[in-house]
Amino acid sequence: MKRILTIIAAAVLLQSCEKDSTTQYSGTYNSKVLEVSPVKLYTSKGEVTDAAIVSSFVKRYQRTASLFSSDGNQKAEGRLKIDFLAGNSAQVTEAQGYEARSVIVKGSDIYLQAYTPSVRMNTEEESFFDKLVVYAPLSAVTTMVPFTTGFTSKTEFKHCLYANKSGDAIRFPMLSYLYVSVGANKLVIKMREMQQFNNLLVSDASKKLNDGDTLAVQQSYLVLNRQ
Repeated sequence: MKRILTIIAAAVLLQSCEKDSTTQYSGTYNSKVLEVSPVKLYTSKGEVTDAAIVSSFVKRYQRTASLFSSDGNQKAEGRLKIDFLAGNSAQVTEAQGYEARSVIVKGSDIYLQAYTPSVRMNTEEESFFDKLVVYAPLSAVTTMVPFTTGFTSKTEFKHCLYANKSGDAIRFPMLSYLYVSVGANKLVIKMREMQQFNNLLVSDASKKLNDGDTLAVQQSYLVLNRQ
């Protein structure tokens, strides 16, 4: 599940998987279009709106040439298909194959949760970025691990795909980001980038950043329509 599945587990407490019994989904939904927004740039002081500065930052630091896409609508036929089945279950199909998942509905949000738990070894940097995204697994338990492992903690979780119902369509929020942190002595530069993973940026992203942090993000939505 290459472009949708990624590192999203947050260091959160175990949460119950409540179901909205009043909402049921059925039928097959196929991807039609990817709605892509312009790249935005944030520092601890707020959003940087100068397009030239945004472009310069991206060109200077991005390591993947295709990290950000041209904004607007892009064709996405056959990229993702969801077959909603009986018993709050669904089959998720991508080019790489298919997987069965449970369906959990909370208001207009849809969680397609894996049946089998996964494990992620965490670092402090990863835990920091978890604060910048909206969605976290519904079921996750984090425990500390020995310092000698090179990690700070271990999270056992059930991976979720996140979507939102909008009219007759289902929209999967996708997030590409480039994060750069410059140390006080300006000799240490930390960078992380990820292309189109399934999540949504928090509305107060600047408040989550520290001095020396810069975050370039591009929000998009993979739109699935019912057949």
